[in-house]
Amino acid sequence: MNSRTRRVRQARTGTSVGRAQRPSRGRKQTRVDHHRNVGGAFSTMVVLYFLLAAGDRLVKGFIEVLPSFSDKRQAVDIAGEIQRQIGGYLFTITLMNAAVGIVTGLAMWICGLGDPILWGSLAFLINYVRSLVRWLASEFSQWPAS
Repeated sequence: MNSRTRRVRQARTGTSVGRAQRPSRGRKQTRVDHHRNVGGAFSTMVVLYFLLAAGDRLVKGFIEVLPSFSDKRQAVDIAGEIQRQIGGYLFTITLMNAAVGIVTGLAMWICGLGDPILWGSLAFLINYVRSLVRWLASEFSQWPAS
């Protein structure tokens, strides 16, 4: 088979003829990648905990080590913007999930199911956790693989 015929066949079928296919990753390699991702997520959660626990002390510590006043001002602006964006996101998610909880509780009350407040609260909490997990997953998926 000449090269022109091979290219035409490749274009029609979308496959490469006569070339070795790349071997698929084995099960062991997939487990290693999974453990690496879980380990990265765990270490990120630990760092996030300490960032939240330290609060303004951590930002002040970062600002103290910066050399110039303009760098310090820029760091304060960035930290404030991050806090505003995350706060706005959490506020919006909380309002939406509160609406889900209220509607679920009302629906359970209308249907005559016992403990509508329990079902509404459960819907709020499960939806809240799901939203936070989805947000964290989208943030982690943007990280480069190590």
